[in-house]
Amino acid sequence: MDVVEAALRDSFNDIIMPGLLGGAASQVGAIRYNGLKFGTTVTPLWKGGFKRLTKDFPRLTPTEYSTSGSTSLHKGVLDLVTMVTSQALQVADRTGTYPECVLVVLSDGKNRQPPFDAAEVLKVTETLHPELFTLVFISFETSEIVDAKEVARSLGFRDVLESKGKPGETPEQQQKRFRNVMKVFSEQLVKRVSVSRVGTSSGKVDPNQSTGFFDQP
Repeated sequence: MDVVEAALRDSFNDIIMPGLLGGAASQVGAIRYNGLKFGTTVTPLWKGGFKRLTKDFPRLTPTEYSTSGSTSLHKGVLDLVTMVTSQALQVADRTGTYPECVLVVLSDGKNRQPPFDAAEVLKVTETLHPELFTLVFISFETSEIVDAKEVARSLGFRDVLESKGKPGETPEQQQKRFRNVMKVFSEQLVKRVSVSRVGTSSGKVDPNQSTGFFDQP
């Protein structure tokens, strides 16, 4: 993932956050965000918990995000769910309404740290109500060749966007490809947070069926 490390930071700073700020004005003030990086250990991207979306959002720098160590994918997902659901409960306690949440994982490899059983992670993610939680998995293919859709679905992620490499691709081409993927994600994220999904689900979740995150009109 190190080949796209700078591209990920730039995409967050220059594509995703400006896109959200330019989205539905009625939604911007209600958006909160936070993040984790999952190398050998799982650590927060920013101190102080969830941030309110403003034009002065904290930018990602090499201090906050750099790739190193062995991928703790499963632990990262579990900690992500804990972090987001805890925040959602706090919001519900204050307002009486549960917020709609988008959980996003970006990974280029297999899980390399305990816990190793994806089924244990799935037991946690499958408890998340589909109307309130959208789980998105973005895979970036580097030297670690994996079946991204299988990895994502084994962890309970239904919306998957793959970025597959081509033979002979240069690091610069990989970065450009990744940046294009992040543009697609940003556009769909803006649409997702602008339209409520409450009342749209039957309550039955097919782990092999996308929620339509990446093919919204």
